[in-house]
Amino acid sequence: MPDKPRIVRARQDLLARLDSAARQLPGDLWILEQRVAYRVEEGRAEEALELVRDCPILDHGRCLALEGYLLHVLHRFPESENVFERMLRGMAPGEREEWIDPRPLLDREGRELLDDATPTERAELVRRFWELADPLALVEGNDRWTEHLARQVVARSRQDATNPFGLRWGDDLAESLLRYGWEVGWEQIPPRPSEMTALSHAVGHQHPESRSYVPPGQGLRRLSDTDWEDWNPGSRYLPRTGYAPSYAPVVLPAPTEIYRVPRGDSLVVVAALSLPQDTSYHRGHDHPPLPIPSRFASRPPEVGLFARDFGGEVARARIPGTTGVIRIAVPPGDYLLSAEVWAPDSARVGRYRAGIGWDGRPADLPTASDLFLLTPGPADSVHSLEVALEHLLPGRTVAGRSFRVAWELNGFGWQRETLQYRLRIREAPGGFLRRAGRFLGLLGDGEVTTLEWSEAGPQMPGPFFRAAEVSLPAEVGPGDFEVRLEIRAPGRESLLLERAFRLEPASR
Repeated sequence: MPDKPRIVRARQDLLARLDSAARQLPGDLWILEQRVAYRVEEGRAEEALELVRDCPILDHGRCLALEGYLLHVLHRFPESENVFERMLRGMAPGEREEWIDPRPLLDREGRELLDDATPTERAELVRRFWELADPLALVEGNDRWTEHLARQVVARSRQDATNPFGLRWGDDLAESLLRYGWEVGWEQIPPRPSEMTALSHAVGHQHPESRSYVPPGQGLRRLSDTDWEDWNPGSRYLPRTGYAPSYAPVVLPAPTEIYRVPRGDSLVVVAALSLPQDTSYHRGHDHPPLPIPSRFASRPPEVGLFARDFGGEVARARIPGTTGVIRIAVPPGDYLLSAEVWAPDSARVGRYRAGIGWDGRPADLPTASDLFLLTPGPADSVHSLEVALEHLLPGRTVAGRSFRVAWELNGFGWQRETLQYRLRIREAPGGFLRRAGRFLGLLGDGEVTTLEWSEAGPQMPGPFFRAAEVSLPAEVGPGDFEVRLEIRAPGRESLLLERAFRLEPASR
């Protein structure tokens, strides 16, 4: 909601007075900070940026702090990072540590980890924390990092002041600002006649879609020990802190299927994802999407898949659109996987983030990919991973009674071998058939159908892609099921693969 005219006039009058005072005291930091703050409130951040670039303050670090803050406000995140880094390099070690200290945002495990670390280990943990806090790899720069430093700038500019609540600024208010950011709006409520208080009846409003994007403490030790709930901005397990990215205030869990395909010295990771429906606070409101800065509004939608370790980004892939199947390959290691879909014009992002690890396998040791569920068709028409990805069933959902199951094997072909397969479809745990089967001793504990066959293994080492057609019995009704595939070869350990799916009635 726009400010009332009287507030606009009062702010403009104040700015005129501050500008006059600056001409008389050109080196006064407090005056400069107020000229910047009230210009930002008026939407004149570009004008404020020119002020600080011609900064008359002798303390060059404070000028850089204001410049970094304004570049962040203007959504120029890579430039803001560069300016803040220059500022931090000019600080004494103790002051720098205070600026970048993530303790107010850490969960208990993260704080304990930081407290028990040596100075060298602590510096590495802090670096990891801020690099992993980046909300979206599709957007250039780390805006959660520059947001924190911008909050530090605002907190310092409010020292020795009284806030709209009528409270003197102190460490508690500074920590609250670091956790949740500055208010995006204010509301004044008239006091009741019976109330006798000196405090202002002011209400500060945070962004309604503010959420946590900071990494879990256990992820600072080992990324693959974390799952998607640890990184989901709406999860109750995350630390209490808030941030709303300007380029996409609504960040939601993306409907995502992850497939892993081990190939000896590398792991191929496939993600099938789509932009989620809006389930935010604003979904039922009759108004346009939340405003997006013009800097991002003209960008086309994009899907991305990224893997990073503690040293930085290892692999990335990007494709246009709001839905897609995308893949990357990584060497053995410990990674954070981030599958992202961003539609700027909708003010919405879908994100799936989780730890993933791959130790690597000797080339002659058998490995199998995750199972792929494919649309109906001849099994012999699926002869490679590339072909299979063109026929993926969305969301593990089978509509009708026929589909294909596919997988890739590696580590065979060094000698002639016969491979034996046993593919079973059974109801998911807790379903009616499972319960009835256990009670009556029927249907193999919820088993729906079983296929068994043998075939010659590959003649040469390398990826060996296979598929099978599955037709479910007519009496099987809709519900949750799972595919279990066991693969045996003489003298080898068995490979067991599983994947859940939902059976729905065939569309008419």
